[in-house]
Amino acid sequence: MYHVQLPNTGDMWSNYMDFELRRMDLWEKVIPGFKYSKETPFFEMVVPTVDTVRFGYLLEKLLAVKQSVLYTGNTGVGKVRFLILILIIIVMIITIIMIIVTRWGLDRLANFVNFLNFTLFFSCSLGNLKSFKH
Repeated sequence: MYHVQLPNTGDMWSNYMDFELRRMDLWEKVIPGFKYSKETPFFEMVVPTVDTVRFGYLLEKLLAVKQSVLYTGNTGVGKVRFLILILIIIVMIITIIMIIVTRWGLDRLANFVNFLNFTLFFSCSLGNLKSFKH
């Protein structure tokens, strides 16, 4: 039988489960620092708070076990920001997988066919002529 001791500060919602240390701890202890940059547009800033950390943690844990997530709340609490961050991560993972698979396929095909194998990356910020000038 396990002995579980709940923290004596705050309520249940003020704490998260730290699985590595096997204990509940305050959300305030895991809030990352914030450094203001005047180059960052106002609507792209995310100031870490207990709520943004809590919502991000829950989103990460639910998606990791393939559960659907629905966030509701007032304007400006970071719902869309979390979605954008997750989508960026998913796109990066898919891109890496596509590069690996494409490279692997071309290398295997090169064993059977005599052709030159090279990888060419395009950027949406470059025009088609700029890509071929180098």
